[in-house]
Amino acid sequence: MIQREIIYTPGLWKIFDEILIYTVKNKDRDPEMDTIKIDIDPIKKETVTGGLNCYGAKLGNIFSTAFELETASKDLCLRFKQTWTDNMTIAETPVVEPYSGPNHTKISFSPDLDKFRMYSLNKDTIALLSRPAFEVAASTPGVNVYLNDNSLPINTFKEYVHLCLKGKVDCL
Repeated sequence: MIQREIIYTPGLWKIFDEILIYTVKNKDRDPEMDTIKIDIDPIKKETVTGGLNCYGAKLGNIFSTAFELETASKDLCLRFKQTWTDNMTIAETPVVEPYSGPNHTKISFSPDLDKFRMYSLNKDTIALLSRPAFEVAASTPGVNVYLNDNSLPINTFKEYVHLCLKGKVDCL
C-alpha cells in the first residue's frame, strides 16, 4: 500500500461518500442491480454515480452548480428525470416518460468548487474519490464496478488487498 499525506476538502468527500454508500445499499433493494459506474472528471467538475440518498444527494445538490437525477423502473415502465442548477435554486420541470429498459438510477453533479474553496479537483481529491470504487468492487458481489469507463479488475476483498500490497494501485 502506498501511504502518503493528501490535501482534500472533507465536505466534498462526505457528499461523494454518502451517495456512493447509498448506491451500494441499493443492491439490497434491487437484487438485479449489476453495475455501478463512477466517473470523475476534473475538467468538467462532474461526478457521476448510481444510487440516491436522502441527505447525501440533497447536500450534493445544494453544493452543486448542476445536479441531475434520472431513475427508471421496468415494473412501472416509466423514467423520471430532473435537473437543478445554481445550488438547487433553479429546478427544471421534471420529465416523466414511458420506459422499457432495465431499472437504473443515475446521479450526475458538478460540485460548486468555489463553495469548497477549490479551483479544480486536484490529484489528491481524485485519488481519494477513486479509492472507494475499488473498495465497492471488492465488497459487492455480483456487481461490476467501473471507474472512468474502466472495469475494475477485482471482485473480492482478497484481490483488493493484493492490489494494494503489490503497489499496483494507489490506495492512499
